[in-house]
Amino acid sequence: AASLNMGVPQGVDLNLDQFNLSVPTEDGCHWQDTIQVQDETVAVGEAFWKQIETSKESIFSQPDQELFKQVFNPHLSDRRSDAQLFAPPRTSATCMQRLRILVKSEEIVRQQREEHFCSQTFDVQAPG
Repeated sequence: AASLNMGVPQGVDLNLDQFNLSVPTEDGCHWQDTIQVQDETVAVGEAFWKQIETSKESIFSQPDQELFKQVFNPHLSDRRSDAQLFAPPRTSATCMQRLRILVKSEEIVRQQREEHFCSQTFDVQAPG
């Protein structure tokens, strides 16, 4: 079975003497290390696609599956062609929430554009 290696587990540093907000830090939603596959016959990318396509026995919850289906819509995304080179997104609660916010924001903008272009006041000569 495929698995993801997110690096060495680290504890929380409670020493606030070195706490510095002026220095950018990793946001936790990007892979720092390599993605490793326990069984070399299973590609991580292929395993990911199967997990979001199946309705039974998926490792993802139904809402997460639907979110990934929106993000990786095969009509809008060519990521499936990456095959085994595809690195799936992180699925921590923080990363999934950020992804939900981005998808919702995009949906709002898409709806506003649709309403504008379909309105009676839309002018082809001045579409903006």
